[in-house]
Amino acid sequence: MQYKDYYKILGLRKNASAEEIKKSYRELAKKYHPDRNPNDILAEKRFKDLNEAHDILSDPTKRAQYDLMGKNWGNYSKFADKAKSAYQKTQEKDFEFKDLFTRERMSDAFKNVVDLGRETIFKNEKETTGIKRKPKEKEIKTTISLEEAYTGTTRVITVNKNRIRLKLKEGIADGQKLKLGAKGEKDEDIVVVVSIDESKDFAREENDLHTTAKVSLYDAMLGGKISVPTMKGKILFPIAAETANGKVFRIKGKGMPIYNQTDKFGDLYIKIEVKLPQQLSQREKELFQELSKL
Repeated sequence: MQYKDYYKILGLRKNASAEEIKKSYRELAKKYHPDRNPNDILAEKRFKDLNEAHDILSDPTKRAQYDLMGKNWGNYSKFADKAKSAYQKTQEKDFEFKDLFTRERMSDAFKNVVDLGRETIFKNEKETTGIKRKPKEKEIKTTISLEEAYTGTTRVITVNKNRIRLKLKEGIADGQKLKLGAKGEKDEDIVVVVSIDESKDFAREENDLHTTAKVSLYDAMLGGKISVPTMKGKILFPIAAETANGKVFRIKGKGMPIYNQTDKFGDLYIKIEVKLPQQLSQREKELFQELSKL
């Protein structure tokens, strides 16, 4: 089992109280609940991780084990499952508990939690668990522009000759996967993978956008308002006198919509690119020569 930082998943510090754990879980579970995010695989995974984190951190004994094991928690949890399974067999055959730990090779990381682990490994020894196989999936790729990712759009996907209209919400990410709610020819789940084309005007980093504004030498030296591209059209943005080439400005709230969060946006970062004047007149050359002597 891969190690997961359950505190980070719940957005908490390691010394969080039981009440803080409960409160954070309720808020995030409500936000990422499948009913509020239909066909969204990322939200579904987030919801699953939240439940897993809450199950461990809300139980004092499990939390103590988790805190003690740290990065070794994944290996310990896997070992605990094996130990529990082996113990269940002792109900049917003559078996001593000590045999369980002599037959399995234990690393030093596990030795200091054997006593702590016994308390919960076999807490529900009468429960039986089955092997749940992950359903087969078939991926279908669809491509949209960054502008469509900003505004939201729809795509028609054909499955078994059936045309299904899929809504893509604003702020959707490149590579995001969505369950279509349909079955393929071999009864596999259909998953749509969204690919977003590169934009000639913007580069995207999560919810933020980056762009370049070309500024004349005179505006850079004297200051003024420059034309800046945004996803909703160009705006006038003031810059101070003596603005250096390569300087970056931030406009809050002019980036990408944040997925599944109403009226929340990332930021827009503008890099200044100063254009040097060309085809100077004789008078302009004389003026630059005078400036060079100052």
